[in-house]
Amino acid sequence: MEWYEDRNKLSGAVQFVMKFSCCFDWKVLASDKTPCCDYKEKDKEIPQGLKDAIKEYIGSLTTEERSDLMREMALLIGEKFYIRETTAVKVLSRILEDGDVRDNKGMLCLALMTQVNQRMELLEVLKAS
Repeated sequence: MEWYEDRNKLSGAVQFVMKFSCCFDWKVLASDKTPCCDYKEKDKEIPQGLKDAIKEYIGSLTTEERSDLMREMALLIGEKFYIRETTAVKVLSRILEDGDVRDNKGMLCLALMTQVNQRMELLEVLKAS
């Protein structure tokens, strides 16, 4: 049994991703191709079961919860009004393809350290000007 087949684990992972959304580069994850990654090709490696489980999870949310999720994801991606469910599934499956992010603390620490370093650099530039 895959981890995402457990509805509680998948729900917890998605809620964690949304709560700590600052750890993820949402605009890059929503793109099909970036200078460093061809996501369209990489998407073929994501298990269909994960995509189906995420789609089923989103479908099981109440109308209000689904609207909140879609609205928050749209803002994170940079869309002004609305994203389709397929976009939400695509982005979440890209984030969760390597497993429950709560189990990969090294990646989360790296993301946070990178953000702290970038903010410190920005602070230095602002102080200098």
